[in-house]
Amino acid sequence: MKTRQLLDPLAMWREAINRLEGGVNNVATRNMQTEPFAQALALVLRASLGTHHLIDKNLARFYERLGLPSRSEVEAIAAAMRRIEDKLDMLLPPPVPTHRPARTKRAPEVAPALAIGSAPAEANAVPGGVRAEAPAPVAVASPARPPKRKG
Repeated sequence: MKTRQLLDPLAMWREAINRLEGGVNNVATRNMQTEPFAQALALVLRASLGTHHLIDKNLARFYERLGLPSRSEVEAIAAAMRRIEDKLDMLLPPPVPTHRPARTKRAPEVAPALAIGSAPAEANAVPGGVRAEAPAPVAVASPARPPKRKG
């Protein structure tokens, strides 16, 4: 038993478009090889170039009346600024690299503080034989870390 194929409208559309493109390409290829087509194309190109020239000329007058610089003048100024910046860069000394500490996850180590009573006796002695009180201990704070979560 044969399976019946349904009509595919998209396939029919693709086929129609392919045939139309093929026909247009054939006609265009034949016509592009003729002398009248070449003359018409040259005429269109000349008209296009003339229009561009007139627009550029009129814009230049318009900018001049408004006191604004044209694109070519702005480009000339930008080029001059680049040359000046290059010359200034040549006059400056090269930058000195700065020392940066290593990036680690640990805090930098600090010298341990002196504990109470571990200081030498001479440090607490006062002239005349009277002992001074021990200095107050210095607390060294360690970076607080949040507790690890289980999960």
